[in-house]
Amino acid sequence: MLPVLEALVESQPSAPGEPSSRLGTALKALRPLLQPGSLVLILSDFSSLDAQSESALASIAYHSDCRLLWLVDPLERSGLPAGRYRAGLPGRLWWLDGERSRNAWQAQWAAREDRLDDLARRLNLPLTRLDTGNPVADTLPAMLREPAWAA
Repeated sequence: MLPVLEALVESQPSAPGEPSSRLGTALKALRPLLQPGSLVLILSDFSSLDAQSESALASIAYHSDCRLLWLVDPLERSGLPAGRYRAGLPGRLWWLDGERSRNAWQAQWAAREDRLDDLARRLNLPLTRLDTGNPVADTLPAMLREPAWAA
């Protein structure tokens, strides 16, 4: 597992770029490598979930035993706490007001959650939320012991 995690770290962008469907691209590249009945664990925040990703995921799920492991961060889920925050990159900095942005932030999160829940339901895929606020040593082993991979 360590080489897989190292590869994930190395594949992180070193500079900001254009948004892309990295998930869709990765799933599309994975599909021809799978044997029927393969177990596929998709560990993602699903932030780039789009039509290409959904199509590739449907293809993989049709031929493989697929599980969705959704990385969820408490800050991302609930929005910024009250206060002002400087965000951005050098040359492109702006201020965010946590309290004023929270409703819109939470609405976007709810839409993302609904879309992923709907996709998992339509494709009959187990969806497990892995909260970054919980220690991995507690969460992951317990999740791996669950026979039905229940969320």
